[in-house]
Amino acid sequence: GDAADYVYDNWKGSSVFVRLFHNGTFIFHMNARDRDGKTIVLRGSKLLASFPVMKEFGTEEYVFSENDIIALFNDYGVYYVVVESTGVEEDDVKSFAMLRSLLADEKRFTLEKKIPIVTNDPRLEDQEILIYRYNDSRKLTKKTITFHLLSVGKEIEVELR
Repeated sequence: GDAADYVYDNWKGSSVFVRLFHNGTFIFHMNARDRDGKTIVLRGSKLLASFPVMKEFGTEEYVFSENDIIALFNDYGVYYVVVESTGVEEDDVKSFAMLRSLLADEKRFTLEKKIPIVTNDPRLEDQEILIYRYNDSRKLTKKTITFHLLSVGKEIEVELR
């Protein structure tokens, strides 16, 4: 909950972008704080790339350059980007590597907070949650978002408010 608390207490944008191995915990804590539904939490595992249940069944990538990621951040008014200090199960997903490379650009992103991860999951030992501020954050311009549901071969479009 510490990462969600920090983001909620300091957030000034339209959305927060999250690429965490256990992103559901972060999303749960954001929703618990945000009773009015003012924050939009965007999942990297749905917008940069996705895979049905396990990557062994295939991966579909949706961004192909750092400029694509920046365009996504601009369209959806991203203020914070939340990631682990090293990616878990990201090795063969090019868009996740591009995100990490982009976050190293100190002109575009400022590392505001590091929070140690306390867990019994050995994949997350010695990891931290890193909270970056996107220095060129803008207002939300997209009114809808599309999700690709690989396991059922469909797309859904959701209106943002």
